[in-house]
Amino acid sequence: MSNSLAWLVGRGVFNPDASFVGKIIAARMGTQNRPTLLTQTSDNSAIEIDWGSVAGGKDILVVKPGFDSAKATKVALPLTDSARAGWDVGSIPTTTQAQRGEPPTCPTCGNKASWIGEYGRWFCRTERKYL
Repeated sequence: MSNSLAWLVGRGVFNPDASFVGKIIAARMGTQNRPTLLTQTSDNSAIEIDWGSVAGGKDILVVKPGFDSAKATKVALPLTDSARAGWDVGSIPTTTQAQRGEPPTCPTCGNKASWIGEYGRWFCRTERKYL
C-alpha cells in the first residue's frame, strides 16, 4: 500500500453520533483517485466506504451524516485469493492461510500474529494490537 494510505489501516470508523461503524482493514485507490476503505464491521463482515462518505478525522474517521452502512457494498471475509487483487489487505489471511491456519505477520514488528477466536481477529502480542 502506498505510504499515503498506510495511516488509514487500523483506524476506527464512527458515525457522527459516535456509534462504531467498524475498523479499516485495507485501503485502495478507488474512482477519481480517492481511497476506498475496506472496513470490518462488528459482525465480522466487511463493507467498502468511499472516501466521499468520510467527513474527516485523523486518529479515527467520522463518516458524513446520512451514511448508511446497510447500503454500502458488502465484501465477504475471509477474502478469497481472487478478491484480494487490488487491495492491500495487510493482516487478512489468504484463503490458503485460513485453510492451513497460517498466521499473518504484523506489519509493524514482523512477528506472527495469534488468532483470537472470541473476536474473530488476528492479534499481535508484541505490539499488543489487533491487525
